[in-house]
Amino acid sequence: KAAIDSATAGDTIMVACGTYYEYDIHIKSGIYLTSETGSSDCVTIDAQDLGRVFICDYVESTTSIVGFKAIHGRIYEENGGGLYCWYSDPRVTNCSFRYNFAEQNGGGAWLRSSSPVFTNCDFSWNRVNSYSSAGAGVNCTFGSPTFINCTFSHNTWSTCKGGGLSASCDSLTFTGCVFTKNEGGGLSLGGGVYRLTNCTIAANDGSAATSGGIAVEYRNQMYIDNCIIAFDNDGPAIRWTCADPSQPTLTCCDLYGNAGGDWVGLIADHYGVNGNISSDPLFCDLANDDFTLDSASVCLDVPGCGLIGALGAGCRKFAGVEIENVSDLPRNFFLSESVPNPFSSNTVIHFGVPRATEVTLTAHDVSGRQIDLLAQVRAVGEFTVRWDGTDTSGRRVSPGIYFVRMQADGFSAVRKIILLR
Repeated sequence: KAAIDSATAGDTIMVACGTYYEYDIHIKSGIYLTSETGSSDCVTIDAQDLGRVFICDYVESTTSIVGFKAIHGRIYEENGGGLYCWYSDPRVTNCSFRYNFAEQNGGGAWLRSSSPVFTNCDFSWNRVNSYSSAGAGVNCTFGSPTFINCTFSHNTWSTCKGGGLSASCDSLTFTGCVFTKNEGGGLSLGGGVYRLTNCTIAANDGSAATSGGIAVEYRNQMYIDNCIIAFDNDGPAIRWTCADPSQPTLTCCDLYGNAGGDWVGLIADHYGVNGNISSDPLFCDLANDDFTLDSASVCLDVPGCGLIGALGAGCRKFAGVEIENVSDLPRNFFLSESVPNPFSSNTVIHFGVPRATEVTLTAHDVSGRQIDLLAQVRAVGEFTVRWDGTDTSGRRVSPGIYFVRMQADGFSAVRKIILLR
């Protein structure tokens, strides 16, 4: 607090890694507040249920909060336990808002007439505690927030509208976001313009008034592209509760296994056109919160669409490798050039093993850092493995040059591959 209090616009405040017991931290407009490493596992701000964690009051877009874990914020009879934004537009990056509480709305974060940008942020295990509460994870009214590669998970209150997020904004944009296992539904959307691209909405619990997936309360404009809505309980994939709903636009989406139906109601005629499908996305381990995809998932590369959902392949230790012809053993170890190369969605790598041994295939960036494990098997024969341009967490990597490395019984080979946009 002291450092922020003495700072002025344009100042950078770097906080050493550790746990700090503070609350009601008022962020000054124009400062750059960062943890030592810029990662959320560096600095924890524990409010100890004594007040909110961060407060942004008329903060401009030149303000940044980077690399913090905000926990145990608590506010009674009001909104925003972890983060309170009033007419504020901060840039919030690599932050985690967990175990926060608001008696009214927005246990993790409350945004009023604000247009912040959240990148790589986590809103999980937050709560609200009122029959009419909205947004246990995040609640937004007015403004135009943006969420990029954010996670909304295990936020809870059984009668809450939008356990993951509730919004009635001017506009709201989600890219690469994950909404899973929220109580009160994944999202509840009021009036405004909403755009969801490459998002995963799965295994959320709704209520009689909401849907496990997306509940639409008021007439709005909704554009949903390359998204998975699957295995949500208590209602269809998308439920309209308003009297005069408007037609949404869905393209390249997979709706599957939702309790009240998938392509039903207003979106019934969307099924089978514009790349829309209904297929089991094959999550790696739904029970244990692993929503990456098995390498056999059709969502990894739908023709004309590419990847559907927020996360790529995550369980490929055996499933990603296919034996081509065991009877015709290769004379030597080999690692062929990938096909296609360059590639934009998937590339196939062919390799051979002349005798039974452990084989490891890994993907590396230009610095040599391993970004993905493609295969790790003990076998003999010729194999193919597919790489979809994602890292070990299932996130899409940036376009550029990468290398595939094969190691087996003293043999080592490297091949260059190029990922396009």
